[in-house]
Amino acid sequence: MIRLFPGRKFFGLVCICVVSGLAASQSFTQDMATPGVEAIKAAYNQFRYAEVISLSLQSLASTPPPNTREKVEIYTYLAFARVSLGQNEVARKDFEAALELDPKLALDPVYVSPKIIVLLNEVKQQIQARLPEEGQGPPARLDDVRAGAAWRSLVLPGWGQWYKGQRGKAAAIFAVQAVQISTLIYSHIKVGQHHDAYVEARDPADIEAAYKKYTSFYKRRSYLAVSTAAVWLYAHIDAALTASPAPGARGTETSARLQPKVRGDLLGLNYVIDF
Repeated sequence: MIRLFPGRKFFGLVCICVVSGLAASQSFTQDMATPGVEAIKAAYNQFRYAEVISLSLQSLASTPPPNTREKVEIYTYLAFARVSLGQNEVARKDFEAALELDPKLALDPVYVSPKIIVLLNEVKQQIQARLPEEGQGPPARLDDVRAGAAWRSLVLPGWGQWYKGQRGKAAAIFAVQAVQISTLIYSHIKVGQHHDAYVEARDPADIEAAYKKYTSFYKRRSYLAVSTAAVWLYAHIDAALTASPAPGARGTETSARLQPKVRGDLLGLNYVIDF
């Protein structure tokens, strides 16, 4: 009997590659263990200024580094701690780093000491004085996390979006890929089972029924493989080309999600954006 749909060994290799990509998520989990902004804030609120400096420097030097929005907060609290310790000149440099990432950085006078606000405003004026004349544009600065986000989403779809601070989009990609990969593996198993049943069938009616089930799952597996690869490619391109959310713009990120769509033996994706 002629085998109509070869390639099970090849598809097995594809599954191994997918599992290898998922294993890379362990390093993603380890990345999240570095000191975060909340730990730095807690130390500052408890007047442990030396610890704030230590945690901030450790977080800024972590791999991967914090995203742009987190860097602004870390540099700001680093400046707070240094002003509290009388290290105003060093604090100026921390404020410069924060303002380079977020030129519109402002402090709430209800919660922040007036002397800290005065220092920040002085740094702003110094930076403004160094800007080129109108029409020449601001000085070029390379602070783009897209390169790091691109290779992360190539390893694990959604990791790059998470790295850039696009947590909603990352969660959607994680969920869609989890559903696709689990369904893809299930379909591959069913293809093998129904192929064996088709080969072993002897009664014409049984042969026809087994063949229909076999081809149905074979097509479903093919569609899933293509859609999984499409989401993988989308996550990589999106991480490489789209900019990070504006620093300090918490809660303003556009909500984007991917929704699987099943119609009979066809599987597709709907990309939904909420403004």
